[in-house]
Amino acid sequence: MSSRLAALRASIAEANLDALIVTDPLNVGYLSGFCGDTGLLCVATSPGKGGGQYLITDGRFATQAPQEAPDFELIVARNTYCDAAAGALRSQRARRVGFEAEHVSYKSFQELKNKIKPARLMPTKGLVGKLRLIKDAAEVELIKRAARVGDRVYKAILARLRPGLQERRVAADIDRLLMLKGAQGAAFNTIVAFGPNAAMPHAVPGDRPLEERDLVKMDLGAKCGGYCSDMTRTVCLGRPTRRQQRVYNAVRSAQMKALEVVRPGVKARKLDRIARRYLEEKGLGKFFVHSLGHGVGRAVHEAPSISRRSEDVLEPGMVFTIEPGVYIAGWGGVRLEDMVLVTEDGCEVLTRAEKPRL
Repeated sequence: MSSRLAALRASIAEANLDALIVTDPLNVGYLSGFCGDTGLLCVATSPGKGGGQYLITDGRFATQAPQEAPDFELIVARNTYCDAAAGALRSQRARRVGFEAEHVSYKSFQELKNKIKPARLMPTKGLVGKLRLIKDAAEVELIKRAARVGDRVYKAILARLRPGLQERRVAADIDRLLMLKGAQGAAFNTIVAFGPNAAMPHAVPGDRPLEERDLVKMDLGAKCGGYCSDMTRTVCLGRPTRRQQRVYNAVRSAQMKALEVVRPGVKARKLDRIARRYLEEKGLGKFFVHSLGHGVGRAVHEAPSISRRSEDVLEPGMVFTIEPGVYIAGWGGVRLEDMVLVTEDGCEVLTRAEKPRL
C-alpha cells in the first residue's frame, strides 16, 4: 500500500490540499486493505504526526481493521464519523481538506463542513480513481484468478443447458458455481436471457424456459480478493438459423477487429469506432446500443471508458472489456465480451472461454 499512498499524497499536494477524506468503500479498500463495509480514510499530504493516515470505523470492526490495514492509525468512532474525522484533521493542522464529491451526500458534506471549521472543505474528483486506472502485478493476478473462475463456471453451465430450463434456474446455478469454484461471489447480477429476451442488454433472468434453437446470452463475473471479472457468451441451443449465424458471426468479427488493435498509445475511442463501423457495414450498426467496453478492477465498471466519446489513451496495466452487441427487439440478441490487459506491446485476453463461429 505504501506506493499507492505515496502516489496519492503527490496528487493531494498537486491539488493544493493538505489532506483528503476518502469515503468510497472501493477506494478505502484499495488504499488501506480494509474490507469492512463502513469506514473512511483521512490522508494528510505530509506523513507528520501519527503517520498522517487514519482509518475511521466503528466498534464492529475494531478487531478486523488493524489486521487488514496495519499501516493506518485506527480511530474507533465514539460519536459520529465526522467528529472522528475532524479530530484527525485537527491533529494534522489541515486547512484545505479534499473530499470525494461523487461519494458524499449533501447531509454529510454539511455536517463535515461545520465540524472542521475553520478548515475549508474542497470537492475533488478522481484522485484515487486515476491511481486505480493502472493495475499492478498483484491486482492483475487477482483479476486473472477471477477470470479463470468465470471460465470454469461457463464451461460447466454450457454442458448443462437443455430445453425446459428457466432463465432464473441457470442464473442461480451460475451464482452457486462461482462460490463453489473459488470466488467470493458474483461480481454483479448475473444475466441469463433466452430467445427474444436476449434483445435486452441487461435482461433480468425470469421464468422463460429454454427452447430448441434459442439464442442463449449469459453475462457472468466472479469476485476474487476484491477484484472482478466480466464475460459474456452467446450460444444457440441446437442448430442455428441463418440469421442467427449472420448476426453472431458479425459480432464475433467486430470484437476480433477491435482486439487486434489494442496496444499502448491507441485512443480508446478508436476501438469503439472500429467495431461499430464493422457492424454498420453489415447493416447492424443501429442495433449496437452501448459503448464497446469499460474498465474492470475493484469495480466491474470503472475507468477507462471504451466509448466513442472517451478521451482515454491505452497504457500498459489497463484492464477493460471489449463487448460488441446486437439487440433486435422481438428476435433476440448477441453479445460477446472479453477482458483484456494492455501489455507493453499489445494485449493479453484474460477470459478464455470458447466462442467458436456458429
